[in-house]
Amino acid sequence: MVMLAMNLADRYTYNFENEVLPLAYEQNVGVAAMKVYGGAEGMTYQTPRTSALAAHGPHDHEAALRYALGLPGVCTAVIGMFSEAELVQNLEWARRFTPLNAADGIALEELGREVAAEWGPHYGAVE
Repeated sequence: MVMLAMNLADRYTYNFENEVLPLAYEQNVGVAAMKVYGGAEGMTYQTPRTSALAAHGPHDHEAALRYALGLPGVCTAVIGMFSEAELVQNLEWARRFTPLNAADGIALEELGREVAAEWGPHYGAVE
């Protein structure tokens, strides 16, 4: 099992979707998507924080989760939560998961490019 930052914005910065997912599949390695909502704002996790995605604007976190879980080879998502309400909300979204349709995918691509331009390589340099 490998954990990768898999979200609608970082695909344009780190491109794990095209660079690593095929390799994991070839090696029969499961993939856990992490940082589905971009991680905590400022990558600070000691106290409750909004997600990087929420800090960018009022975006659809359920769609972001659907994006990550719908990637080929992704078998689970790791989502940090600070409250029971967040846990319940994420469980509801996971239970009713359906892959994105074409129109939703196109809308998220546009949003992903916009967010990626703002975030840049926020997990570290791209080499």
